[in-house]
Amino acid sequence: MDDLKQVPFVNGGLFDCLDTFEATGDGGVRIDCFTDNQNDRQKLKVPAKLFFDENDGIFPLFSHYKFTIEENTPVEQEVALDPELLGQVFENLLGAYNPETRSTVRKATGSYYTPRQIVDYMVDEALIAYFLQKVEPYDNDKKDLEDRLRDDLLAYNQQGELEKPDDHLIHQDEIQPMIEAIDELKIIDPAVGTGAFPMGILNKLVLILRKLDPQNERWKQRQLMHAEKIEDPTSKESAQNAIEQVFSEVNRYNDYGRKLYLIQNCIYGVDIQPIATTIAKLRFFISLIIEQETNDNQCTNYGIRPLPNLETKFVAANTLIGLKELNESEFQLFLENEDIQLIRQKIAELRSKHFSASTRQIKLDYMKREKEGRDQLAEVLAAKHAKWCEQQQNRIEQMVADVPSERAQQQLREKLLREYTTNKAKLAAGLAEANRIAHWDAYDQNAIANFFDPEWMFGIKDGFDIAIGNPPYIQLQKENGKLGKLYQDAGFDTFARTGDIYCLFYEKAHQLLKNKGHACLITSNKWMRAGYGKKLRDYFVTLTQPIQLLDMGPDVFDATVDTNILLFQNTCFDVPAAFRAVSLGADFDRQIGNISRYLINNGASMEMPAKGEPWAILSSAELNLKRKIENVGKQLKDWDINIYRGIVTGCNEAFIIDEFKREELIDQDPKSAEIIEPLLRGRDIERYRAKQTVLYLLATGYDLDIPRRYPAIYEHLETTGEQIELGEIKAKGKGLFNRDDQGENWWNLRACAYYSEFDKAKVVWGNIAYHSTFCYAAPGEFVTAPANLLTSESNNIKYLLGCMNSKIFNWEFVNLGIPLGYAFEWKKQYVELIHVPPITDENREVAEQIEDLVEQIFTAKKTDPNADMTELENEIDKLVYELYNLTPNEIAIVEARE
Repeated sequence: MDDLKQVPFVNGGLFDCLDTFEATGDGGVRIDCFTDNQNDRQKLKVPAKLFFDENDGIFPLFSHYKFTIEENTPVEQEVALDPELLGQVFENLLGAYNPETRSTVRKATGSYYTPRQIVDYMVDEALIAYFLQKVEPYDNDKKDLEDRLRDDLLAYNQQGELEKPDDHLIHQDEIQPMIEAIDELKIIDPAVGTGAFPMGILNKLVLILRKLDPQNERWKQRQLMHAEKIEDPTSKESAQNAIEQVFSEVNRYNDYGRKLYLIQNCIYGVDIQPIATTIAKLRFFISLIIEQETNDNQCTNYGIRPLPNLETKFVAANTLIGLKELNESEFQLFLENEDIQLIRQKIAELRSKHFSASTRQIKLDYMKREKEGRDQLAEVLAAKHAKWCEQQQNRIEQMVADVPSERAQQQLREKLLREYTTNKAKLAAGLAEANRIAHWDAYDQNAIANFFDPEWMFGIKDGFDIAIGNPPYIQLQKENGKLGKLYQDAGFDTFARTGDIYCLFYEKAHQLLKNKGHACLITSNKWMRAGYGKKLRDYFVTLTQPIQLLDMGPDVFDATVDTNILLFQNTCFDVPAAFRAVSLGADFDRQIGNISRYLINNGASMEMPAKGEPWAILSSAELNLKRKIENVGKQLKDWDINIYRGIVTGCNEAFIIDEFKREELIDQDPKSAEIIEPLLRGRDIERYRAKQTVLYLLATGYDLDIPRRYPAIYEHLETTGEQIELGEIKAKGKGLFNRDDQGENWWNLRACAYYSEFDKAKVVWGNIAYHSTFCYAAPGEFVTAPANLLTSESNNIKYLLGCMNSKIFNWEFVNLGIPLGYAFEWKKQYVELIHVPPITDENREVAEQIEDLVEQIFTAKKTDPNADMTELENEIDKLVYELYNLTPNEIAIVEARE
């Protein structure tokens, strides 16, 4: 059609036919329904009206929208549909509901699209950390260089553009080192998604090069320097000619050459979802397309260079599975063999050439030659393995022959054969992993590699300078622990069966870094306090140096997840350095606020926490208050107390009864009263006193002979169990007779070593609450799980209750507890870490006043359960403040949380 005559050929690998060449026959794979066979009946036919029909065509439809093919900067004000929309469409596709699994694909994969403002902040901070390491300030003032980088070199103006090309504050002596640092940069996104972070890096590096090298002179020389190192004369000349064309006079000032060689040499991404890497590649293609101008005077393709092939820049693979056996066994010696090194070098050269291949035929030739090289690699490796086995067997026989005694020969042969068998198994494992590499086809866009190795896939042997991204959030125990089983033997120090996959991505990001490289990830913030995050926290303390920690709270994504951003360096010191940390407060404008500036203005210096401790972000004043609380108080776990979980019956419908049923059972058999105990549930618990609900527990013990001793209760249980079996009573789990939580017989409760604790006065609380909600439970009252109870051998329950319901107890817990978005998890392992001042001769009078006020609350609540206790609770708070000797400013910090 005439409308398409002026369209140049710009095809890259993304637009190649995905069908195999055998697709028209047996064993072929037809994906696109494209074909090179002109006689094939399945040849795809697309009618022109699909594009151009005035009413139903795609192009007329598009004319109703305003599109831009350049991705907007974070300060862009113009409303337009840009390539970032592809990422948002991808997220919405993942959000589609699957009626079979009753979940969304996004939920299953843990994928959430990162807002541009967050991407820009993380990119800036990672690049600043990198430049500060690589570039020496002209005046030796690192702080000044950091300010110039953040506020000038990496900053757009309000229109997202430059005032003038060389508008920057970078000193002349710093320009060349900075350009060299950019050229040497290796960056990876281990969960690339649709490429938001690599694209953010690309745009920011292009901005920097525009400012530092507006005519592309230095950047061109760097590329020519690389071409000069190519040994093959033909390849060297081809690379040099390509560079001259890329930086020709017509392209001298534009960004094409900047982007092309940044993409080729600096940026890499991995994702387990092929559709994600495909969209990432499309965004990069679009980013390059916009930088070329058509030239009608050029007879070849209007002067437009075809797009590069990005199959070896963004790969579909499982980032978390490495080649452990290959790298850790003696098989590594095979890989260093000269013959194998030559084959690997040949494969690497072919992949490099494929990046710039401009025709389908040339690409197919490179792909065929690489396949031949990979087949040759597999053959050579197998041959060397077989030769090694033969040599080892000959060696054993020779060593045995040199031993004179027949008995000694037998013993030596058995010993050497055991060693040989062990080493052979290790080498076989290494060979298996090498074959995985040899059979990995980088150009098969239908495949997902079940492993990832940066050296084999990207040619990166020494690690990356920056790892950045937003890894998925998926609990490892979901789907019956499917992911947990996959990664439990993958060699992760941070693996916890109850943990989340993002913890493993932190460790993987660290493993991918060079020495002193930087990682910047945004994840759920639960690792900072959750039990499953302990291994990850200890990993950070032991092997990294955090640089920045930003607790974002909720609402960053369209998901009920609290997030944080951690920037850390792959290094560690004998005495870890403090780092900058902040929690975004209500005063931060999430729409237009500058995250970096907020961190500088509001952040506090955070010391590296001790191993095993939760992480909490506090201001300097809050940190001083925390230390004061810790110095005065004593953690509950060090008190003379015990904390237990409530009763688990396995079938509440049978073992929990109301007042009517209690009276009925006692009427039938007065002895029933012996094991019918008052019961509290988590929902009944309120501050100081429980709701006046009337429920009871059938405390049938672990091995009581219920049929003989308590026949009325036995009959009730048996009847209830049968009704559950018949579906007349709905019950959770397996019902009464076959439940997991049972004792000696189905009518008994599970074994419990602390039944006697329920006969004591106790503090009880529910597992989930927004605010400290501790309640008194009288001797003999039971409580159901997951609620908890605390008992004490000392007569101090009322004192502890008053302190635990105080504002200062709540303040400390909030900074250590595990938020759920709407509430906190008040689990034993968190509550027992909170400090309460021990009773001494000096503070005994204050402690007794607290106990007296608690008793007054009991009395008032007994008379009127809805009575307002605010005044009495405020008096308790004042006395607890007095115990800690808090200043008015410190009290204000505590009460600001209320």
